[in-house]
Amino acid sequence: MTAAASGGQAALPPGIPPMRVVVLSDNLQAAQAAVAALRAAIAAHPEVSPHAFDWLPATDGQAARGCDICLLLSWDEERSGTAAQALDALQAHQALRQTLLAQQQPFAVLRGPPKQQIDQALAALARRHAALLPAGAQTLGRPGWQSMCEKCDDPQCEHRLLSQLLEHRAAAQNQSLPPGPQT
Repeated sequence: MTAAASGGQAALPPGIPPMRVVVLSDNLQAAQAAVAALRAAIAAHPEVSPHAFDWLPATDGQAARGCDICLLLSWDEERSGTAAQALDALQAHQALRQTLLAQQQPFAVLRGPPKQQIDQALAALARRHAALLPAGAQTLGRPGWQSMCEKCDDPQCEHRLLSQLLEHRAAAQNQSLPPGPQT
């Protein structure tokens, strides 16, 4: 499902396909609400075409196969009524994560209140449209990866950060060394 055009926004340049974005949740209504909120947030950026993204809200991890970016809504205990419903929702969320990991499908987990989740999603989408990068977000020089928090518990993020810091340190040391002997 492609976002509808709105007045005043440029069309997607020819030859550039829309970014296929899957928004996953254990609750389809939550995924649909997130897509609606993301469309509204993107509409506030006239420099970004509404055709730049092809949205798919889903509750099945298989839907993420082959997508450009997968956004996984964090499990929200408050969406569940009873303890049994909360447990079912948590198990469904864990199954989604396991499916994505088994598929080796990269994904971003959107945590916190809805406003914070939208900011996190926009930061993830900013790899195609830098104008979507929320104020205060910082890139680490690697396209497509933004740090939105000081305390990330994702070991892959930590590995990328440390790898990049080591690369920068090695490059700085190589630049400061005098040229070696010429043969």
